[in-house]
Amino acid sequence: MEGRLSHYGALNSYYAQSNELFSKALLEKIRKLPFTRTVKIPILNKYAHTVLTVRSCSISGPDISPTLKTLSRIHVAIDMSIVPATLEDNYVTAEDVLAHQYKNARRAVLEYLDTLCAAHLDTNKDTTMTPGSYPLYDAVSGAYQLPSSKPEDFYNNLPAIMAELDFEGPYSVVASTYALADRNKLMNPGGGSIYNTKAIMQGAGIENFEWTNRIARGSNRTVYFVMPTGSVGIVNAIDYDYRTAPALGSPEYLDAWNGFDNKSDLTSWARTTDDLFEGWEWGVLQKITCANEARQMDVKLSCDFIISSGFTSTSGESPIKRFEITPA
Repeated sequence: MEGRLSHYGALNSYYAQSNELFSKALLEKIRKLPFTRTVKIPILNKYAHTVLTVRSCSISGPDISPTLKTLSRIHVAIDMSIVPATLEDNYVTAEDVLAHQYKNARRAVLEYLDTLCAAHLDTNKDTTMTPGSYPLYDAVSGAYQLPSSKPEDFYNNLPAIMAELDFEGPYSVVASTYALADRNKLMNPGGGSIYNTKAIMQGAGIENFEWTNRIARGSNRTVYFVMPTGSVGIVNAIDYDYRTAPALGSPEYLDAWNGFDNKSDLTSWARTTDDLFEGWEWGVLQKITCANEARQMDVKLSCDFIISSGFTSTSGESPIKRFEITPA
């Protein structure tokens, strides 16, 4: 019970879409940018190109100049410490204590990042809809609403609603956890069902469906955030001193520790791969100090994250659409 984890669907979705939002070259550039610099990326804004209807030998092309979009950089670190001497002949070993610290720190990091991604979805959702009642939905400020009496309407109406906004699938969805109830019911229609709800869901164009407890429903039965796949992303980066340090457990790393079995006042830099998300790295800062004439071992895992979504030059416009399934 104490070690259980949640489902971090917002974070999973951002991670899964990152390579489609950012090019490989841009990812590498962002990851190598020193933390002292602001992260900015060039954006080519859309414009109204002139369509000519009269013959002419003159050619006058438009002037194109990129604008720079500033991205927020978030620093994340966790600290762990043990004094092996205090655990001698104990019920738990130093390794047990360190592993317990890591598991709890890991859970805190995942929940923190998932919370950031869920909040980012809501903060950066589309707000350009005109409130009112429409054939396929009701629109309120920042959301499209559908009744909970017909949960299949979300999947049935989604492709048409998105196409009317000039968006095409495949889509990625991050929903509040209650969405699992409707999803399970619709994926398993009984023999007396009027509609083949499973086929309706498959026709919605959703290729990646995630859920999380970090999306607040409010008074709604369910909340969905829908976007064309590749609309959001999260980038992991570590500082230069970590990035150029040896990998944890490598021969170069082990050589640096030779001769320090009975010494203190050591500070060491290293790096290690994330145990869940492929391609992510953590900087590892390790220290051995003296505490009450005993050796204290301290470890810091450190990295930065950049969270982003697709850009548009139209105020309030976004590829992220919020759908609310209202109470019955």
